[in-house]
Amino acid sequence: MPTSSEPADSVSPRPILNGFLGLPTFDATHIQAQFNQVDAVIIGLPWDGGTTGLPGQRHGPEIVRKFSPSLGFSLDSESHLHGVRDPLSGAEILGRRQIFDLGDLGGIPLDPRIDRASYYQIAQETAYRAARIASVPVFIGGDHSVTAATVTGVSRALEGPLHLVCFDAHCDVGPVSESVTNYGQLTHANFVNYLATTGSIAGADIVGVRAPLPGSHFPLPKGVHCRSSATDLPDMDAPTFLSIDMDVLSPEAFPATGHPEPGGSGLTELVQEVNSVCSIYNIVGIDIVETTYSDRWSEEAGRTVAALLLATLRAVFGDN
Repeated sequence: MPTSSEPADSVSPRPILNGFLGLPTFDATHIQAQFNQVDAVIIGLPWDGGTTGLPGQRHGPEIVRKFSPSLGFSLDSESHLHGVRDPLSGAEILGRRQIFDLGDLGGIPLDPRIDRASYYQIAQETAYRAARIASVPVFIGGDHSVTAATVTGVSRALEGPLHLVCFDAHCDVGPVSESVTNYGQLTHANFVNYLATTGSIAGADIVGVRAPLPGSHFPLPKGVHCRSSATDLPDMDAPTFLSIDMDVLSPEAFPATGHPEPGGSGLTELVQEVNSVCSIYNIVGIDIVETTYSDRWSEEAGRTVAALLLATLRAVFGDN
């Protein structure tokens, strides 16, 4: 970041270590100027304008930032991480990687339902830019509607449709009779319909679904499959976006989410399934969504999402 004595357009060789997990923070323009392409960037999307239930998901990035542990990363002269150590295996996690926290897309709005389509469009452009400067852009939501924008942006940057692997207790397709073709119609409950209709995805596997659907939601969009476990996933070479809705966990494991469903797994089981997905798919984008503000559970929620974020980055980059 520029110091008071540097011109505004100068590039700092050393980012500041104070982002998610204690990762370095940097400005996207500076990253683009200084590096050809980095390994990952992380962006918060404080948005709940797409929820059809109780709001509060706008606080997700704030909660994770506040309660994310600072793991003591350090940087070499080329802004590569000196990784942290797994105490069990001794393996270095994220060592030699270039991973930066770019901050949040906008502050927490007073009324996020104002001009909803504009926020999604800006989120799409942000995702497009992030996918141009990083191998794996990562987004912390926010309600699940933001996935429509982030997947669309990444798909555009890679110039082709993506495959979507989504961990979710719900199959967010919306009624068949309600075609979702623009951001003004978008909600967290129909974003898969939007992505399938607009061609940003060629198919989707939704893993962990346990909420029943009314008959009005069938047949599912072409190429969309609901699965109980990641062990059912087919092998696939297509570039894949990984989306994790925190309600895939049981309410006992993660109560701070907007639409909890009985049943579900714990964090350990989810991490194992994420490891499996990352080992066989070409992951080109990630989001973790639907963390909701709670007077009682926010600290636990923030730490849980932070642990999942670290585990997912570790799996994507093969730091075992």
